[in-house]
Amino acid sequence: MDLVDVPASTRQLDEHEHLDVPHRLIAAPRPLEVGQVVVLRDLDGRHRWAAVDRLRFTETDTVYEMQLGHPMPLERAVEVGAYESRRMARPFVRVPDVHRMLDGMRDQRARALVLGGARLLPVAPLRVYTCGITPYAVTHVGHAATFVWADVLASVARAAGAQPVLARNVTDVDDVLTAAAARAGEPYDELAVVQEFQFDRDMTALSVARPAQSPHARGHVPAVVRLAAALLDAGAAYEHEGHVYFDGSSVPVAPGLDEETALRLSREYGDQDSVPGRRSPFDVAVWRPSGEDQPAWPSPWGWGRPGWHAECAAMAAASLGHAIDVLVGGVDLAFPHHAYQAAMVEAATGVAPFARATMHVGEVRLGGEKMAKSTGNLVLVSDLLERFPGPVLRLGLLHRPVGEAWECTDEVFVEAGALLDRLHEAAGPPSGRTEDPQGRASVLAALLAGLDVPAAVEVALDTGGDAVGYLLDVLRLRERAV
Repeated sequence: MDLVDVPASTRQLDEHEHLDVPHRLIAAPRPLEVGQVVVLRDLDGRHRWAAVDRLRFTETDTVYEMQLGHPMPLERAVEVGAYESRRMARPFVRVPDVHRMLDGMRDQRARALVLGGARLLPVAPLRVYTCGITPYAVTHVGHAATFVWADVLASVARAAGAQPVLARNVTDVDDVLTAAAARAGEPYDELAVVQEFQFDRDMTALSVARPAQSPHARGHVPAVVRLAAALLDAGAAYEHEGHVYFDGSSVPVAPGLDEETALRLSREYGDQDSVPGRRSPFDVAVWRPSGEDQPAWPSPWGWGRPGWHAECAAMAAASLGHAIDVLVGGVDLAFPHHAYQAAMVEAATGVAPFARATMHVGEVRLGGEKMAKSTGNLVLVSDLLERFPGPVLRLGLLHRPVGEAWECTDEVFVEAGALLDRLHEAAGPPSGRTEDPQGRASVLAALLAGLDVPAAVEVALDTGGDAVGYLLDVLRLRERAV
């Protein structure tokens, strides 16, 4: 952590002003980054930790929106290495009303977010793990939909008073990536870095905030080795000629799949390829030996590389712990990927369930077929951004039930643009807007019921004014993220 010493010229809070979240901090003495944790002092001399949530830029200042934590005794700040030997100025500046997500709701009880029948009202931070990209090609709309929905999940949880902590992985060790790099004549790690940069650029254009953690498979190979050892110790895995196989014979039972369907789905993701010595067709590799043209790391079972499901299991556990609140991904990941990911962590740790809730985003189709990089049947986000603004694309991805399959056409985004115009017109200018706590509460209630964006839009338009402005803020439809 860092101590932030804000110049004395920064306006202080008046005595009657509350220390609510979020706040805005202006003109810090050195640049801060999104996700950076700092320690601040309020007017009563109490120290609080704060995380940089968003950056904005004015003509004269860099403006930081901060998410504040609980008061922290100075001794505690010293313990966590956050205090430096110099006096702190009084640093708080109120965030403008248009950005104060919790205004008018201080007297209401905390409300649960309901996903798939699970009620989520966490005492601790809301831990959300999103299965991210394999960086071998640019971002298509199917991928983008998942990450926009995960971003909205975090925003709605924050508006309801929770503290979301998001992790979104990058699978930069994968046979598909290795093959793509070989075709391009590039090292696989260099191709991954370039594609990840392009992905981040697309996410910024869609106002998707950077997650708190972005675990990379290459950095978590030791965690996969530990996972394999734990599964062997628990009797949930076995060795065969440099492989460590997870016993997955019972994994298809949990989602209620028959053997034929489970085999078909696992075959689509390569779980039936190059798997010598397995005891069951549903056993999957936690660790596998590498050929001369494949990345390899040392392990107790020889040089090799992780299996895909094991990578995500290890990254999720290493980032967020042995149990999480929400597991997010496309509906096509429900089986086999999410099923094996959860089964491995549960078997290795004895903690169940791995995820209290799942959020599976509906399939995006093109010409009636699933959009996928592997088949080339896709629409790139970068191409759409040449024709539609980022907020229009974002609303087009969101204006439907989260699990609903849909056909990607320009008409979807034309309609989204018209709807966004209606919302801005109904909101009116911020300067002439009267605060409406009840309207905000109604919008939030719709969003908490399974992230029902169409219902929230209808409520906001019926109410108008401040309720619409609040909806635009919660759905992050105003401006680009950083």
